[in-house]
Amino acid sequence: VIRLFSFFSEKTRKTFAGQWGMVFLFLFSMLIYSTSGFMYFEGEEQGLDWETCWWWAIVSMTTVGYGDFAPESTYGRLFVGLPTMLVGVAMLGYILSTLAAILMENKLKELRGMSTVESENHIIICRFIELSSTIQLVNELRLDPQTKDTAVVLIDESLEELPKELAECGVTFIKGNPTRDSVLERANLAESSSVIIQADLSDTEDSDHRNLAIALTIEKKYPEIKTVVHCLSPDNISFFERCGCDSVVCIMKLVNQVIVQE
Repeated sequence: VIRLFSFFSEKTRKTFAGQWGMVFLFLFSMLIYSTSGFMYFEGEEQGLDWETCWWWAIVSMTTVGYGDFAPESTYGRLFVGLPTMLVGVAMLGYILSTLAAILMENKLKELRGMSTVESENHIIICRFIELSSTIQLVNELRLDPQTKDTAVVLIDESLEELPKELAECGVTFIKGNPTRDSVLERANLAESSSVIIQADLSDTEDSDHRNLAIALTIEKKYPEIKTVVHCLSPDNISFFERCGCDSVVCIMKLVNQVIVQE
């Protein structure tokens, strides 16, 4: 359903984009016609000026209809009043439906990670591993006084759509591989304050390799940005440190230290 809606909204957007000029030209022409017609048929009998006729045309086309002025002659009602009201209702409905379609399309693009981040000093989370752990990570950032108001951006290529729970937390989703420059540009990496690279606990063989590729890409482009990496194997900590990561967190190493202390 989402793909079908996206297809039709894209086709509709292209159609509307080419028709906006015609719409405003038609509205302007109709405004001139209504103003001139009302002045011609009703101006002399009701003692109206051009400004008043212009105001009547706008009020009638927007279906407000204050009722302070109205065509009294048969020709004025038939050739000016009726067309003005019908065209006004039709064009107002067309414009409102177009704006609604644009808003829905933009919202859909945000949820599917197709938008571009414009915020600055935000925190980027690379890789979506699990919903509960990601929500917990975001909540911890919100509890920290230094990051509670900081925007959070999630980059992941496996998600089809941002989960509602993360959207409610104010997380922005960018779909794509975080090792690709185009994806990092859409996430506005250059203006970010830090990057958190999550590890996949279910993929002990390749998780560190993927995270290392992400870290190398980020450190090569923007070494001044703080990078925090979750590492699974203690043997790989040195590789992350060599590539310039500011902080490397290895759960296995921490577990071993706790066991020894006990």
